[in-house]
Parts: sequence; structure tokens; C-alpha cells
Amino acid sequence: MTSRRGRYSSGEETRLLLVEAAERLFAMRGYHAVTLADVRAAAGQNNASVVRYYFGSKEGLLTAILDHRLPRISAYRGELIREWVAVGAKFTARDALWCLVAPLADSIRRGEHYVALLDRLLERTSSARSSRQQTPVAPRVDSRSTTPCGVY
Repeated sequence: MTSRRGRYSSGEETRLLLVEAAERLFAMRGYHAVTLADVRAAAGQNNASVVRYYFGSKEGLLTAILDHRLPRISAYRGELIREWVAVGAKFTARDALWCLVAPLADSIRRGEHYVALLDRLLERTSSARSSRQQTPVAPRVDSRSTTPCGVY
């Protein structure tokens, strides 16, 4: 009989610790700057081969991070779209953008490092990104807006 610790078995708990530690480290330092030993240590694991045991490789670990985060983000996007369809409102480009961004903003609010990880992964593939400076723009709030929370 397998012992359960709360919601996860110890193996599932270890896997989740590794995924979350890797997500945080990859987001902070970049995928290529982090070693599997760094991930193991950040997750508080002593077994030198624990990351390879669960994920096979660094690429497998990155895939596991995406597999861990994407289902909730995709479900939230689907929920937002279904809400628009249910009320019969015209679905504009702004509404589509809201459906793309809102789940990512929710991830940030939860304290997850997924969005920062995506940013780090994308910065390696975009040379134009480093050549221009962008200033973040705060959303405008309007109580008459048809978007959720009045943000557009």
C-alpha cells in the first residue's frame, strides 16, 4: 500500500517540487544558464540523478513545466471564450487579446514563474527584442467596458 502525503504521493510531490524549482530558476537565470544540479538543489533533493529519473533530460523537464501549466491556462481561456459566446456579444480583437492575456496575468498573480520563463525563452529567439526598449503600459479601466472587470 502506498502512503499518501496530503494530495500527492511522495513521488508526485518530488516531481512537482522539481518542476516548480526549474520553472523559477529558468525564469530567473535563463534555461541555458541552469544545470540539472541547480534544479535538484533548489528543490531540496539529495539524489544526484533525481531529475533524470523523473524527466530524462533538461528538455524533458522543460516539457514537464509546460505540461504542468498549460492545461489550467488553456481551460481558463476556453472559459473566457465560452462566457462571451453565452452572452452573444460581438467578439472583437480586443476581446480575443483579453482571452490570451488574462490567464497569463492570473499565473503571475498566483506567484508562478511561467510568464517570466516564457519571456526568457523568447528573448533568445528575438534579436529585435534586445535592440528596442519597451515601457509597460497600464490597462485603462472603464466601467462601461464590455470586457471582464472593465479592463481594456
